Amino acid sequence: MLNASRLRDFHPARVATMNRLIARIRAEALASDVGVWVLPNVCFTFFSILLSITFGVNLDENSIIRVDEVMKWVLLIIRPRMDDYIPFLRPFFANNQKKVLQVRQEQLDTVIPLINNRRSILENPNLELNVALFSYIDSLLDLKVNVCDSVPTNPELVTLCYASN
Repeated sequence: MLNASRLRDFHPARVATMNRLIARIRAEALASDVGVWVLPNVCFTFFSILLSITFGVNLDENSIIRVDEVMKWVLLIIRPRMDDYIPFLRPFFANNQKKVLQVRQEQLDTVIPLINNRRSILENPNLELNVALFSYIDSLLDLKVNVCDSVPTNPELVTLCYASN
């Protein structure tokens, strides 16, 4: 479980993320004579901290941006539509269904490598130095549901990770 004492374990990730925030703001200030947009940088920082808590590693900036883009696509594509309420209209929304499946595949392709990376870290904890001792995904990897008595599959883990963020 994630509690206050566990959050202390993420101090190095928070420090690294704050240093990244300062570097981003400085770079933007040097590149612009007008000013700095703070809100997008702070949102990026919070999202980076959430990803660190979820996967237990400090991701590089490109990976964070990629996960952020995919998460935005998911939020945009999954909105209530008429065919959700009136199923016989589904043939008229077939193109939209293809888009939903493409975004889901993109989501799986982006997050499953992060899950597999965490699995490999748990199997060989001495290989990586800059990782958290615990992450949110750790509590999901060995989760057993009473009904089926099996661990979640990768697509189920991806869904659970997105529900947490």
